[in-house]
Amino acid sequence: MSRDNLPVRRLTVEQQIEHRRRCLVLVDQALTALREADELFRVATGNAHGFLLLCSSEHRRLSFPERHSSFLEAVMKRFDRDAWLYLMEATGLRALMDHEAVESFRKALETDPPALDGDVVGATFKQFYEDREKTFRRGIVNVFKGLVRPKYRSHDSFKIGRRVILTGALSEVSRYVKRRSELADIERIFYVVDHQPLPDPQYDAAARIHMAQSKHETRCQTDYFELRWFNNGNVHVWFTRPDLVDRVNTLIADHYGESLPGQR
Repeated sequence: MSRDNLPVRRLTVEQQIEHRRRCLVLVDQALTALREADELFRVATGNAHGFLLLCSSEHRRLSFPERHSSFLEAVMKRFDRDAWLYLMEATGLRALMDHEAVESFRKALETDPPALDGDVVGATFKQFYEDREKTFRRGIVNVFKGLVRPKYRSHDSFKIGRRVILTGALSEVSRYVKRRSELADIERIFYVVDHQPLPDPQYDAAARIHMAQSKHETRCQTDYFELRWFNNGNVHVWFTRPDLVDRVNTLIADHYGESLPGQR
């Protein structure tokens, strides 16, 4: 059947062909724009996933013009959340915060991240910077308080010794380090106190335990620890730098505004 004999007017068919052509042009432009926007999103926030996955999960909003504003709002919230997390890493403040503080910050951003604004960013990180030493000392206390003194009370000072024990740190059925965040916090503290850059997570203490276990070994060495683990899943962390242990204890004492326990 020729196009002239189709059961619609010739003009309508030509319009459909033009609409198809125009549709492909617009879709091509839209995809190019989305890729450009996604790349900007990745660079500005450090989020390797970008926001195109959000487009996929929120495709229904894209189908209705009246929902475009809510979709844009969702994209901006994702952008602001990831941008704040990126800034926390880029400014070096993440290294001063313990896992609990980071998760609290991350959780606050999940629900209602503040819009990324120059004045807000400046004021927020100015305050963070001014409080950085206090933040770091508080983080040290949060990390070690339960390890050194199980019946710890908030007003009690303490000091760390030659080792700490992470009970039940290893899974009984795999080589998974269940208390990885705590081990990472301990390691982070020693790197910061020693004024050294943090290690790549691929080579941190938990990763070294995993590699040693794959060789059926029960101990390994890091820059600041000797790590030993046992069948009950406990990991003993022996500190190999007494000078850094002294610095950590000084910071703990500073947190409480007093001299070190046993040195009064």
